[in-house]
Amino acid sequence: MNIPPYGDAFKRALIPFANLKVRAQNTPDMTIYVSPGGFWHYTSTGSSYIEVIGGNSGTISVPAAPNNRWTLITLNTSGNVIAIYGIAAINPDFPEIP
Repeated sequence: MNIPPYGDAFKRALIPFANLKVRAQNTPDMTIYVSPGGFWHYTSTGSSYIEVIGGNSGTISVPAAPNNRWTLITLNTSGNVIAIYGIAAINPDFPEIP
């Protein structure tokens, strides 16, 4: 059985850059939505295509006032939507990306 990859509907509609789009929820709830798709993961030992089914992120927490914080919403090599939090401060630094 031949199953098309996630995001294939975007490819067929000739909008290849529409997969893995991030958007806010229709009702704000401190989460985001990532559309289905895929990406290439390159390492020193080779490369692999990671399929992402899409979905919602976890709830993004807010630092206590008056602090600010960088929060990165990313995809890991398992195709999961994860958040990487920076350290809360008045003038925060960008978090280290693993």
